[in-house]
Amino acid sequence: MKNKSNVFDMFKLFVKENETQFHKRIKCFRSNKGTEYGSHTFNEYYKELVIIQQTTALYFPEMNGKSERKNRTFTELVVSIMLNSSASPHWWGKILLIVCYVVNRVPKRVTLLPMEF
Repeated sequence: MKNKSNVFDMFKLFVKENETQFHKRIKCFRSNKGTEYGSHTFNEYYKELVIIQQTTALYFPEMNGKSERKNRTFTELVVSIMLNSSASPHWWGKILLIVCYVVNRVPKRVTLLPMEF
């Protein structure tokens, strides 16, 4: 996406992809109080699809708890890898992509077999 003016088209595409791939409808959309998600066209689209729009307080990253924790985890992992491997700073982006790839593929919940209880 090159401009913020493309946000509405990209959001519509995201909604369609979500419904097609996961067979789930978006019920609630949370964003900061940025103007790109609060325009008149967005509000009409929210009403049309019955999407509840929630906004977080400005300058309070604590409101975005889950994403802030995830970002902090990614940052700490990247810094740790860079310090332990003595990598130069221009590798930051590549290491971040690798960390994101690995973290998103690690199982979140451990399921125990009945004999392991």
